[in-house]
Amino acid sequence: MTETTAFDELVRAFSSSFDLDLPEPCNGAYFFCVDERSHLILCQHHADFIMMALTSGLRKVDLSAEQALMLLKNNGNAFTQPHIIASITGQRVSHWTEVSVHGGVELMRTAFDLLLDANAQLERAQPSAEDDEIDEIHVPLPKFGSDMVILGS
Repeated sequence: MTETTAFDELVRAFSSSFDLDLPEPCNGAYFFCVDERSHLILCQHHADFIMMALTSGLRKVDLSAEQALMLLKNNGNAFTQPHIIASITGQRVSHWTEVSVHGGVELMRTAFDLLLDANAQLERAQPSAEDDEIDEIHVPLPKFGSDMVILGS
């Protein structure tokens, strides 16, 4: 049996506050299914910060699960880890943030709400595939971390 850390306890409290099933950690990160298109990834940046990353089904990557796990094993750190884990599902991180561990579950809930809002805005900005008239519209997607904020530091 592995040792439960303060990070694990915080993740457990966060998941129960949303009535989410607590997944098994993957190399120290937790991977939650938010809906059919997006996932939430939580990992410990360092002793004082938790990284929260939200994926979007709008951004696909071509990386096999084997390749992603190999990258995670060899290069996984707090900054690359969410992006590598997201790639296992064929997705990319659309928005991410760091939160202070001292802010507790309430700060994590606030950050999660902000990430969900950012993803919703991103999805609304995408042209619909059914609209032939707007085929020429291109909305550039944000680069990794472009919407990063540090809350509660």
